[in-house]
Amino acid sequence: MKKRDYILLRLIEEYIKHPEPVSSKRLQALLDFDISSATIRYYFKQLTEVGSLKKSHVSSGRIPTTQALSSFWRTRLKNDLAIDLAKEMSIEELASKKKIFCEYYTMKEKRLNSVERYKDYLIIKLEDEELLIRYNKNLDRFLQNQIGRDSFELARICQEIGLVSFSNTLKRFLQKEFKICAIEEIVDIAKEDIEWAKHNLQDLLNGSKLYERSRGVTFEDRLLSYKFKIAKSKDKGEMLLLGRVHRDFGGFINILKGVDHGEETGA
Repeated sequence: MKKRDYILLRLIEEYIKHPEPVSSKRLQALLDFDISSATIRYYFKQLTEVGSLKKSHVSSGRIPTTQALSSFWRTRLKNDLAIDLAKEMSIEELASKKKIFCEYYTMKEKRLNSVERYKDYLIIKLEDEELLIRYNKNLDRFLQNQIGRDSFELARICQEIGLVSFSNTLKRFLQKEFKICAIEEIVDIAKEDIEWAKHNLQDLLNGSKLYERSRGVTFEDRLLSYKFKIAKSKDKGEMLLLGRVHRDFGGFINILKGVDHGEETGA
């Protein structure tokens, strides 16, 4: 890694831990090699010119731009992440501490046993439970080829091929748990951007964003959202994190995984 890139990396990590301007002297103390503060300021100038850093109005230090923070998280948050939540922990407390909005659901894992038509309805038998929905020829044909598949995987496939409405219906039907954490953070974000709130707040609070969004990382202006798979005991589900791009998403994930206490920003 080039020295300039390493300096940017360490500055971003420090800013995520302590979101305030980072001075050359402060960064100098954090680096594991000898370098003068004057040389660091030279790199600060270069990084500012290329749009990775910007100067604070109230300090001589630098802060990372949204572009730099987005690139940082894009390389660290994995699209195929799956986390086992079997260990007891307070996700509500974690979300509030990290100031990251969090919502998740788990659903009972049932096998699709059969699909039968009764007049204008489909009777979808999921082990000991039956889901009744309006008859749809294409859905009927598709489900007949999915007999024996687990419900969580079935919901995922349906979403991927465009059967989003049925996927959401299945998730809600077999839903065992649905929780929202750190709602105060999403309220603060909504207050800052009324237009964003009009288009997103209701869908976040009723779970629609969680159910319908694809897994992985997405960015919207200064916000980052991250959706991934979770498992809790024998149940499976998904979790959605959303917050300002400088929040410690890596520390949040590492605590969920039991890797550390969230002091590191990697995931």
